[in-house]
Amino acid sequence: MEDQKRETVQRLREMNFKTLAVGDSYNDTNMLKEAHIGILLNPPQNVAEEFPDFPVCTNYVDLKRLISEAALTLGE
Repeated sequence: MEDQKRETVQRLREMNFKTLAVGDSYNDTNMLKEAHIGILLNPPQNVAEEFPDFPVCTNYVDLKRLISEAALTLGE
């Protein structure tokens, strides 16, 4: 598989799963785009700037909050 992370999320979506993905750099951006919700965790500044559609968190407390918020959105 050329892009295993993205393809894994794609397969989960095909099975009607709601998906949330967390990544930290360029190698994760295709996966984040494929997910219903994508979150960047402590990415390099240039990655955060290049992908402003993804919320950025810098610690696990913020990540937990974003995941909780996403769960509400995905549950709709």
